[in-house]
Amino acid sequence: MKVETPTAHQAAAAGEFGGVFFCVAVTSRGRTDRLSYFQAEGDGDDAEEAARDTTTLCLGHAPAHHRWHHHTVAGRRTFAFLAGGEDGRTYFAP
Repeated sequence: MKVETPTAHQAAAAGEFGGVFFCVAVTSRGRTDRLSYFQAEGDGDDAEEAARDTTTLCLGHAPAHHRWHHHTVAGRRTFAFLAGGEDGRTYFAP
């Protein structure tokens, strides 16, 4: 698994990376924006494990006030994660 720096934005947008790609946009106070990119690759069962690991990493970096996180696999399928409220649950929608 790789954690990419914000400068990886152009390469990621051009589709240079394969496998599972996950992006989280984090906006801090003031005029400072920070983007975090996460990329993982795997086939078969390894792809499932990579997706779970990447999702865990991404949700761990998301600010508390953000509730929706979207995840696209190889540009074909998009999944959404909804972080629950006070119950602490996270919901997954394919």
